[in-house]
Amino acid sequence: FFFSSRRRHTRYWRDWSSDVCSSDLVGVCLEHADLRDARLAGANLAGANLRFANLSGADLVDADLWGADLSGASLDGAHLVRARLDRATAAGASFVGAVLDDAWISHANLHGANLTGTRLRRTVDRSTGFRGATLHGADFAEATLDNTELPNMANNPEPHSDDHRMVDIPDQSARAH
Repeated sequence: FFFSSRRRHTRYWRDWSSDVCSSDLVGVCLEHADLRDARLAGANLAGANLRFANLSGADLVDADLWGADLSGASLDGAHLVRARLDRATAAGASFVGAVLDDAWISHANLHGANLTGTRLRRTVDRSTGFRGATLHGADFAEATLDNTELPNMANNPEPHSDDHRMVDIPDQSARAH
């Protein structure tokens, strides 16, 4: 495989240390791929199959993951600042300690995902499903949560230390539009 970039070239199929340009990876199948610490900032991964891929520590800042399948993938410690995850499926994926500040996550499926300690500040989460997700210590400060399913948040916005799925959101009603 050869993925070109405006800045560098990836000549070896397992060398994900180089940057890739925004048009290289639309719809690509990288199921079970080892992409740890990959520099994919600005990459267009729309519709990509990233099921069970290891993207731990990856730089996905400004990446387009619209409609991508991240089911079962590991994105622990990944940086997805300003990433577009609209209509993505990340059921059962792990985002432990990941940073998704200013990301768009509308109409996405994060059912059963592990978002422990994940930063989702100022995200736009419209009609996103978090059913069964682990959200302990997740930070949704200033997030827009229109029609978003958050476990156990409907009747009690205050987190409880005995409920591992609770998310730390001060006064959710102030941000929901």
